[in-house]
Amino acid sequence: MDCVRVACLRPKCVQAPTRNNERAFFSLTMPTLFLIEDEATLAKNIGRYLERHGWDVEIAATAEEGLERIPAVSPDIIVLDFRLPGMNGLAALVLIRQRDPQARVVMLTGQANVRLVVDAMKAGTVDFIAKPVVLADLKRVLDKLVGEGRLCEAIEYYHASDAGGLD
Repeated sequence: MDCVRVACLRPKCVQAPTRNNERAFFSLTMPTLFLIEDEATLAKNIGRYLERHGWDVEIAATAEEGLERIPAVSPDIIVLDFRLPGMNGLAALVLIRQRDPQARVVMLTGQANVRLVVDAMKAGTVDFIAKPVVLADLKRVLDKLVGEGRLCEAIEYYHASDAGGLD
């Protein structure tokens, strides 16, 4: 697990004890998903399902639109379809990882084959989900990734606390 980049979770503070029995605040809130998917019905269904389960979801229909909006959205996780109009998902994944080597990207596709999975993993995807998407399975993958990010955040917090870097 790579703890260099912590999930960018929106602030909804939860108190946690510090060394001096004071209170520190962790941001443990609604994670943001950026979905790059050209099938409007699928994108809408994924978005609604995840929003009902505490996610903030942003959607783009093309890789080009997604690449342009990622900096403004600052997502915790990106779900990226492979087959998109214009630039395909694998090419977009390479650009995303060049811009942010710690970006957590889950690849979606209806064209699952071993070669594509291997290429996507080599390019830096953290997981690969075949269509048709089982929403509960997708949520489980995303929750696991957010949990890892929160764990890293807590570890970094307590390392800084032990080093005397926190008041």
